[in-house]
Amino acid sequence: MAIAEDIGYDATGRNTNNNELTEIGIELAKFITHINKTEK
Repeated sequence: MAIAEDIGYDATGRNTNNNELTEIGIELAKFITHINKTEK
């Protein structure tokens, strides 16, 4: 499970120059790949 604290914008819509969703997506892809390899 992952919680993105910063998605690139604050509550008012201003850019924060940080987006944790990219990093979460990379880690999720690694996890899914691992599950697919080990669930045979």
